[in-house]
Amino acid sequence: MYYNKVMGIQDSIILYVRDGIVSKEFKPGQRLKGRESFCEQFNTTPITVQRAFNRLIERGFVTAEKSVGTFVAEKPTCLRQVAFLFTSRPGSSTWTSFSQVVVDSIPEIEKTAGIIVKCFYGMGRNEDDSDVFKEFQKNLEEQTLVAAIYLSELRYFRKRAWADINIPYYDVAQPDKAAGQPRIELQKLEYYQKGIAKFKELGRKRIAIVAVHIFIQEREEMVKEVFQEHGLKYYEEYVQSFNLNKLVQPNRHFWIDRFLKLLFSLPKGERPDGIFVTDDNFVDMTYKSLVDMGIEIGKSVDVIAHANFPAMQGMYPGLFQLGYNVPSTIITACENLISCSDVEDIMVLPELR
Repeated sequence: MYYNKVMGIQDSIILYVRDGIVSKEFKPGQRLKGRESFCEQFNTTPITVQRAFNRLIERGFVTAEKSVGTFVAEKPTCLRQVAFLFTSRPGSSTWTSFSQVVVDSIPEIEKTAGIIVKCFYGMGRNEDDSDVFKEFQKNLEEQTLVAAIYLSELRYFRKRAWADINIPYYDVAQPDKAAGQPRIELQKLEYYQKGIAKFKELGRKRIAIVAVHIFIQEREEMVKEVFQEHGLKYYEEYVQSFNLNKLVQPNRHFWIDRFLKLLFSLPKGERPDGIFVTDDNFVDMTYKSLVDMGIEIGKSVDVIAHANFPAMQGMYPGLFQLGYNVPSTIITACENLISCSDVEDIMVLPELR
């Protein structure tokens, strides 16, 4: 049933064993039938069977004990290895704080979800590293991955990296950017509602926003409505966006500093009394600029800063942190991908700390 002339006998044997493991016909620790039985079933030679078994061992599907037999691995890779795909690489000009928090959380994610994480860096559409792409395709062909998580919107990845994927996956995206694919959605409307509500609770009325470059095009109208719902004026002149790409805006710290100095040079009654930093990549720069100017954070001005927990906790005294719990979100995604035949969207609500 598994023999395919195009596929070849070795690959047919591997597929047979792999499918048996996935369907739970072959259970972890179970001894497989002997080489002779495989020779008879696939009408082949002991050498071909042994080569197939060697490849199964290399991929982590089975283990072998000399003179005893071949056994299904206790934790087969095809049941627990999840690909994490990143558009860029650590330390590159486009590497984000969110990506770093994911990487830092991998030990916790692996332990809690009972998985193995395999990272693929530089899978973005503007990247030129073909080796990592070939490695990902090889893993798909060898069926060593049970699922994948694209840690950005699919539009930022090479289409070949996800268009023909044959395993369940999530991407981190908003509904209008997900193209109908299963997604992890960080609830943006609720994020801004919670932040603006906190500013109102604190009695702040003139709120400045330090935002990412896509804010004005994609989110400003929504945020204006949130301000209106809370009876607060939206000051367009207090809003500035900055680019995440260090090559596009290598001196963004300078411009954030210049923006804040301009705001706090206004007459006392016109200065902002609240600052909303809506991207965690700009928190450190904003905090440093305010401290350098002698601004009393938590007194003359309140700051609410985006955070991808658990990063940043305890690092910036006086700031309120508003964001998402990265480890628990990714753990839920991994568990869903492995256990569910029908993968549902994950809606992640913001937390204020």
